[in-house]
Amino acid sequence: MKKRVTTFHLEMRQRRQLRRKLLLSGGDVRVIKSREPSPTLNQHFFRTVGLPWQWFSRLDWTHADWKAYVENPSLHTYLGYLNGTPFGYYELQRHPEENSVEIVFFGLLDEFTGRGLGGYLLTRATIHAWELECSRVWLHTCTLDHPNALTNYESRGFIEYNFPGLVNFGDANSGDFLCNASPTEVLIAGFPCQGFS
Repeated sequence: MKKRVTTFHLEMRQRRQLRRKLLLSGGDVRVIKSREPSPTLNQHFFRTVGLPWQWFSRLDWTHADWKAYVENPSLHTYLGYLNGTPFGYYELQRHPEENSVEIVFFGLLDEFTGRGLGGYLLTRATIHAWELECSRVWLHTCTLDHPNALTNYESRGFIEYNFPGLVNFGDANSGDFLCNASPTEVLIAGFPCQGFS
């Protein structure tokens, strides 16, 4: 079955665009960088956070694929903890050739949504991205993601951008991905809106 999906490409070109979200929930909240590359950790969060939102792009990755991915020195993984329990994660990838940082994956475990943690975690992700000394922070989301995802990104100060003259033909990871405009409408059959890097 085919489903119409709209992909949104968002960016922030200046640090001062960031509109910070203060933490609303009580408890001990920490965001900690994973300093030991762990294929199992990144795979777990990709599957657990992404499953409800149809993140299928890396489900067929082997342990060796995940190992190569997380050992890339340009990749930075952070985990959010609430009272010692992981509640979400994000991956930042530095693209030195573009002087940019991509928020590759971002999300919360399902039981932690709706508690004011998403805006705070995205604030921290954006701050950490800018700390990697870049001229642009970017990401993408789509209509398959959490219903509040786009609102969260825009509320933090991300704005839409596009690539004129190119067409989106489907799965970014198949090598066929080109994007036309933001938002871009594509017909998919189980392909993700996450994982374009």
